[in-house]
Amino acid sequence: SDAALLADVGSVGPSYQPGHAHAGTLSLELSLRGRRVLVNSGISTYVEGPLRHQQRSTRSHNTVEVEGENSSEVWASFRVARRARIHCVSTKNSALDSEGACLLATAEHDGYRFLKPAIMHRREIKLCAEKLVITDQLSNTPNSATVRYYLHPDIKVDDDQLIIPGNAASSALVARWQISGADVSLEQTHWHPELGLALDNLCLIATVNANSCVFTLDWSD
Repeated sequence: SDAALLADVGSVGPSYQPGHAHAGTLSLELSLRGRRVLVNSGISTYVEGPLRHQQRSTRSHNTVEVEGENSSEVWASFRVARRARIHCVSTKNSALDSEGACLLATAEHDGYRFLKPAIMHRREIKLCAEKLVITDQLSNTPNSATVRYYLHPDIKVDDDQLIIPGNAASSALVARWQISGADVSLEQTHWHPELGLALDNLCLIATVNANSCVFTLDWSD
């Protein structure tokens, strides 16, 4: 397959001391033809402070941040208080017209149940041979909600295209992206693949207009 996708649909854990857990519930990472495309921001430090807090936060992951809050209450260097709980995880294979056989995965979490009104975040991931569609749905309309998609440092953005460089096994690849239901901006950020390291990268930031947002990535020729 051209695509490899990892999604965080597990509980924050271990429950007795989830010191390395992040507020990244329902986040995901994507590789195409052996090259990393979507990446969470990573960790460069275990030292208590603003940088450690930021890197564990929801805003540093490829998921939805609601009202500027973390989906799980990460604090100090290795602590988590209130935690997002996962509900309704399902996966199935389906043939969808011209897109061929696709994998459809859904899950939701209640990490924003403390807001008024309470909000559930549901994510549907449809992965086909040459297309990825991510649909985020919030159970109520918040004052603010933001979806972020962090790109690997090797990925360049040219309008509605992601330019993915080639390697020894494969030529360069162009993937067309689209985000509906949101106002989109591009921001310079950093990726932290290991302790003490920060590499420049880009982030697609979608400010959701109501309570749903759809991200599409198409790498068909």
